[in-house]
Amino acid sequence: MDQKQLYEILTKGSSLSKDTKSVLLELDTTPSVSTQAYLNDLLLLFRKRLVDKEVITDETTGKPLTVKEFDQWINDQFTSYSAKMYEDSLKEATK
Repeated sequence: MDQKQLYEILTKGSSLSKDTKSVLLELDTTPSVSTQAYLNDLLLLFRKRLVDKEVITDETTGKPLTVKEFDQWINDQFTSYSAKMYEDSLKEATK
C-alpha cells in the first residue's frame, strides 16, 4: 500500500481493515519526525470522519467504529510518542 492508497482509504474508505491498521502501526515505528507528523495528520483526518458521524466499519469486529474505540486503539497500540502527539493535537483543536 502506497501513501496515496493509504490516504484514500483513510479519507474516503467505508471500513478500517486489518491491513490498514498494520500499515499505520508500521508508520508509528518509523523514526522519521516527518513520517510521525504525517501519520498524526492521517489519524486526525480519519477521526474527524468519525466525529462527523460517518459510518466506518472496523473490519476486525464487523461493527461501526466509534471515536472512543478509535482513540483507545491509538492509546493501546501506538508508541507513547505517537499517542501523545495525537492527544496533544486533540487538545489543541479544542482550545
